[in-house]
Amino acid sequence: MADDECASTLLNADNIEKLVQTYTTTFVKETMNDFHAHFISKLGRECNQCTTEEILHSTCPNNVCHEIRDAIQKHHRTRSPAWNNTNAEWWCTYYWQVVKCFLPENIHFANVKSAEETSLFGLLHIIYNCTQFNINQKELNDIWQLLSSISEEEDPKLFSMSKYEIDEYIDCLQSFLETITPVEKHDIIANQISDEHARNQIFQICKDCFKKKP
Repeated sequence: MADDECASTLLNADNIEKLVQTYTTTFVKETMNDFHAHFISKLGRECNQCTTEEILHSTCPNNVCHEIRDAIQKHHRTRSPAWNNTNAEWWCTYYWQVVKCFLPENIHFANVKSAEETSLFGLLHIIYNCTQFNINQKELNDIWQLLSSISEEEDPKLFSMSKYEIDEYIDCLQSFLETITPVEKHDIIANQISDEHARNQIFQICKDCFKKKP
Protein backbone atom coordinates (compact mmCIF):
# COMPACT_ATOMS: atom_id res chain seq x y z
CA MET A 1 0.00 0.00 0.00
CA ALA A 2 1.40 3.42 -0.98
CA ASP A 3 2.36 5.78 1.85
CA ASP A 4 -0.19 8.42 0.77
CA GLU A 5 -3.02 5.87 0.65
CA CYS A 6 -1.97 4.43 4.01
CA ALA A 7 -1.67 7.90 5.51
CA SER A 8 -5.13 8.85 4.31
CA THR A 9 -6.63 5.67 5.75
CA LEU A 10 -4.79 6.03 9.05
CA LEU A 11 -5.82 9.58 9.69
CA ASN A 12 -9.33 9.02 8.52
CA ALA A 13 -9.48 6.49 11.36
CA ASP A 14 -7.76 8.95 13.69
CA ASN A 15 -10.23 11.69 12.78
CA ILE A 16 -13.24 9.47 13.43
CA GLU A 17 -11.69 8.19 16.66
CA LYS A 18 -11.41 11.76 17.98
CA LEU A 19 -15.07 12.30 17.10
CA VAL A 20 -16.00 9.09 18.92
CA GLN A 21 -13.93 10.22 21.92
CA THR A 22 -15.91 13.48 22.11
CA TYR A 23 -19.33 11.83 21.91
CA THR A 24 -18.34 8.99 24.24
CA THR A 25 -17.09 11.42 26.89
CA THR A 26 -20.47 13.17 26.90
CA PHE A 27 -22.35 9.85 26.87
CA VAL A 28 -20.43 8.51 29.87
CA LYS A 29 -20.71 11.76 31.86
CA GLU A 30 -24.47 12.07 31.38
CA THR A 31 -25.26 8.40 32.02
CA MET A 32 -23.04 8.02 35.09
CA ASN A 33 -24.06 11.37 36.59
CA ASP A 34 -27.70 10.26 36.37
CA PHE A 35 -26.79 6.83 37.80
CA HIS A 36 -24.97 8.41 40.75
CA ALA A 37 -27.66 11.04 41.41
CA HIS A 38 -30.39 8.39 41.36
CA PHE A 39 -28.99 6.08 44.00
CA ILE A 40 -27.71 8.92 46.23
CA SER A 41 -31.18 10.48 46.12
CA LYS A 42 -32.74 7.09 46.85
CA LEU A 43 -30.54 6.70 49.95
CA GLY A 44 -31.58 10.11 51.22
CA ARG A 45 -28.44 10.50 53.34
CA GLU A 46 -24.69 10.81 52.94
CA CYS A 47 -21.44 9.68 54.53
CA ASN A 48 -17.83 10.73 54.01
CA GLN A 49 -16.19 8.73 56.79
CA CYS A 50 -15.66 5.22 55.39
CA THR A 51 -12.47 4.35 53.57
CA THR A 52 -12.53 1.89 50.68
CA GLU A 53 -10.63 -0.74 52.64
CA GLU A 54 -13.01 -0.44 55.59
CA ILE A 55 -16.20 -0.62 53.56
CA LEU A 56 -15.09 -3.70 51.63
CA HIS A 57 -15.03 -5.67 54.87
CA SER A 58 -17.70 -4.04 57.03
CA THR A 59 -20.90 -2.02 57.05
CA CYS A 60 -21.17 1.76 57.14
CA PRO A 61 -22.21 3.21 60.53
CA ASN A 62 -24.46 5.63 58.66
CA ASN A 63 -25.99 2.86 56.51
CA VAL A 64 -24.77 4.52 53.32
CA CYS A 65 -21.42 3.34 51.99
CA HIS A 66 -22.10 -0.39 52.01
CA GLU A 67 -25.29 0.33 50.05
CA ILE A 68 -23.23 2.18 47.43
CA ARG A 69 -20.66 -0.63 47.45
CA ASP A 70 -23.39 -3.18 46.78
CA ALA A 71 -24.93 -1.03 44.03
CA ILE A 72 -21.55 -0.73 42.30
CA GLN A 73 -21.00 -4.48 42.48
CA LYS A 74 -24.54 -5.21 41.29
CA HIS A 75 -24.09 -2.99 38.23
CA HIS A 76 -20.65 -4.31 37.32
CA ARG A 77 -21.03 -6.76 34.46
CA THR A 78 -18.46 -9.20 35.88
CA ARG A 79 -19.17 -8.37 39.54
CA SER A 80 -15.51 -7.40 39.99
CA PRO A 81 -15.24 -3.60 40.44
CA ALA A 82 -11.82 -1.93 40.48
CA TRP A 83 -11.87 -1.07 44.20
CA ASN A 84 -8.22 0.00 44.20
CA ASN A 85 -9.08 2.81 41.76
CA THR A 86 -11.52 4.55 44.08
CA ASN A 87 -11.84 6.47 47.36
CA ALA A 88 -15.07 5.55 49.15
CA GLU A 89 -14.97 8.74 51.23
CA TRP A 90 -16.01 10.63 48.09
CA TRP A 91 -18.69 8.26 46.81
CA CYS A 92 -21.58 10.40 47.99
CA THR A 93 -20.28 13.74 46.71
CA TYR A 94 -18.29 13.00 43.57
CA TYR A 95 -19.74 10.72 40.92
CA TRP A 96 -16.37 10.07 39.26
CA GLN A 97 -15.14 8.11 42.29
CA VAL A 98 -17.97 5.66 41.60
CA VAL A 99 -17.23 5.62 37.86
CA LYS A 100 -13.60 4.63 38.46
CA CYS A 101 -14.81 1.28 39.81
CA PHE A 102 -15.78 0.39 36.22
CA LEU A 103 -12.37 1.23 34.73
CA PRO A 104 -9.49 -1.24 34.45
CA GLU A 105 -7.73 -1.50 37.80
CA ASN A 106 -4.34 0.22 37.62
CA ILE A 107 -2.53 3.29 38.92
CA HIS A 108 -3.17 5.30 35.75
CA PHE A 109 -6.95 5.05 36.00
CA ALA A 110 -6.84 5.47 39.77
CA ASN A 111 -5.38 8.94 39.16
CA VAL A 112 -7.78 10.02 36.40
CA LYS A 113 -10.07 12.78 37.69
CA SER A 114 -12.75 13.11 35.00
CA ALA A 115 -14.24 11.73 31.80
CA GLU A 116 -12.34 14.40 29.87
CA GLU A 117 -9.03 13.02 31.20
CA THR A 118 -9.97 9.44 30.33
CA SER A 119 -8.78 7.77 27.14
CA LEU A 120 -11.20 6.17 24.71
CA PHE A 121 -9.83 2.83 25.95
CA GLY A 122 -11.00 3.72 29.47
CA LEU A 123 -14.35 5.16 28.40
CA LEU A 124 -15.17 2.02 26.42
CA HIS A 125 -14.35 -0.11 29.48
CA ILE A 126 -16.80 1.93 31.57
CA ILE A 127 -19.58 1.35 29.03
CA TYR A 128 -18.70 -2.32 28.70
CA ASN A 129 -18.48 -2.96 32.45
CA CYS A 130 -21.45 -0.96 33.74
CA THR A 131 -24.89 -2.45 33.17
CA GLN A 132 -26.45 1.00 33.61
CA PHE A 133 -25.69 1.50 29.92
CA ASN A 134 -28.44 0.00 27.78
CA ILE A 135 -26.12 -2.06 25.59
CA ASN A 136 -27.18 -5.29 23.88
CA GLN A 137 -24.95 -8.31 23.23
CA LYS A 138 -24.08 -7.32 19.66
CA GLU A 139 -23.08 -3.84 20.83
CA LEU A 140 -21.01 -5.36 23.65
CA ASN A 141 -19.21 -7.49 21.06
CA ASP A 142 -18.55 -4.37 18.96
CA ILE A 143 -17.11 -2.57 21.99
CA TRP A 144 -14.85 -5.53 22.74
CA GLN A 145 -13.64 -5.49 19.14
CA LEU A 146 -12.84 -1.79 19.47
CA LEU A 147 -10.97 -2.42 22.71
CA SER A 148 -8.80 -4.99 20.96
CA SER A 149 -7.74 -2.27 18.48
CA ILE A 150 -6.92 0.46 21.02
CA SER A 151 -3.94 0.46 23.35
CA GLU A 152 -4.19 1.35 27.03
CA GLU A 153 -1.70 4.16 26.42
CA GLU A 154 -4.44 6.02 24.50
CA ASP A 155 -2.98 5.53 21.01
CA PRO A 156 -4.72 3.20 18.57
CA LYS A 157 -2.51 0.47 17.14
CA LEU A 158 -3.06 1.98 13.69
CA PHE A 159 0.52 1.93 12.46
CA SER A 160 0.69 -1.84 12.93
CA MET A 161 -2.62 -2.49 11.13
CA SER A 162 -3.20 -3.39 7.49
CA LYS A 163 -5.49 -1.16 5.40
CA TYR A 164 -8.19 -3.86 5.65
CA GLU A 165 -7.92 -3.88 9.46
CA ILE A 166 -8.04 -0.07 9.61
CA ASP A 167 -11.15 -0.04 7.40
CA GLU A 168 -12.78 -2.56 9.74
CA TYR A 169 -11.77 -0.39 12.69
CA ILE A 170 -13.38 2.67 11.06
CA ASP A 171 -16.59 0.69 10.48
CA CYS A 172 -16.62 -0.32 14.17
CA LEU A 173 -16.09 3.29 15.27
CA GLN A 174 -18.93 4.53 13.06
CA SER A 175 -21.26 1.77 14.24
CA PHE A 176 -20.45 2.47 17.90
CA LEU A 177 -20.98 6.19 17.38
CA GLU A 178 -24.49 5.53 16.09
CA THR A 179 -25.16 3.23 19.06
CA ILE A 180 -24.48 5.94 21.65
CA THR A 181 -26.19 8.86 19.90
CA PRO A 182 -29.88 9.58 19.26
CA VAL A 183 -31.18 8.71 15.80
CA GLU A 184 -31.88 12.37 15.05
CA LYS A 185 -28.16 13.12 15.34
CA HIS A 186 -27.00 10.44 12.90
CA ASP A 187 -27.09 12.79 9.91
CA ILE A 188 -24.98 15.34 11.80
CA ILE A 189 -22.46 12.63 12.66
CA ALA A 190 -22.33 11.45 9.05
CA ASN A 191 -21.57 15.00 7.94
CA GLN A 192 -18.84 15.34 10.55
CA ILE A 193 -17.24 12.09 9.48
CA SER A 194 -17.27 13.11 5.81
CA ASP A 195 -15.96 16.64 6.41
CA GLU A 196 -13.39 16.83 3.60
CA HIS A 197 -11.72 19.95 4.99
CA ALA A 198 -11.02 18.23 8.30
CA ARG A 199 -9.81 15.11 6.53
CA ASN A 200 -7.41 17.11 4.36
CA GLN A 201 -5.92 18.78 7.43
CA ILE A 202 -5.49 15.43 9.15
CA PHE A 203 -4.06 13.90 5.97
CA GLN A 204 -1.25 16.46 5.97
CA ILE A 205 -0.47 15.79 9.64
CA CYS A 206 -0.33 12.08 8.89
CA LYS A 207 2.08 12.54 5.98
CA ASP A 208 4.36 14.44 8.34
CA CYS A 209 4.15 11.56 10.83
CA PHE A 210 5.16 9.07 8.14
CA LYS A 211 8.17 11.21 7.21
CA LYS A 212 9.36 11.09 10.82
CA LYS A 213 9.10 7.29 11.05
CA PRO A 214 12.35 5.37 10.31
